[in-house]
Amino acid sequence: MMGTRPQTLMAFADSPIGLASFLIDHNAATLALITRVFDGHHEGLTRQDVVENASLHWLANSALSAARLYWESKYSVVAAKGVTLPAAVSVFPEEVYQAPRSWAEQAYPNLIHYNRLPRGGHFAAWAQPQLLAKEIRAGFRPLRQSHTLRSSPSRRPVRDSRTDGSFNPSEERGSECSHAG
Repeated sequence: MMGTRPQTLMAFADSPIGLASFLIDHNAATLALITRVFDGHHEGLTRQDVVENASLHWLANSALSAARLYWESKYSVVAAKGVTLPAAVSVFPEEVYQAPRSWAEQAYPNLIHYNRLPRGGHFAAWAQPQLLAKEIRAGFRPLRQSHTLRSSPSRRPVRDSRTDGSFNPSEERGSECSHAG
């Protein structure tokens, strides 16, 4: 429904109970996860997390705009082809679309990280925040390492010899900035 008729979800803005029920039961995997949490299982998510998520959506009145994103980007993720920017793909087992490595390599020719994870799904940032943070670090690690290798002393800002130790970041070696006034 979010991908085809997001405006039909106006009840999100009319009722906190309607919003909470949709957030809890909008797909089978999320419902199963939240049911396990409320039954006392440890899933990386707590009852408090569920209440806070619904509260944040309600208080910020952001549920409709969050749903509209699905309509605006309908199918664009799985239709990606030839994206040349460095990309990292983390596949969570309960995600709606679990990208195979062969697809990720075609969609992102500059794939710098690919990993299949043992748990998590569509709301990985919510349900598995530590695991997602580890994946984000792993995905960016090659970029950080290559940036460190490319940095050279000639590209770093030059500190002037003022005795007060102040530094003007616009004064860089090779800078062609002109200052008015």
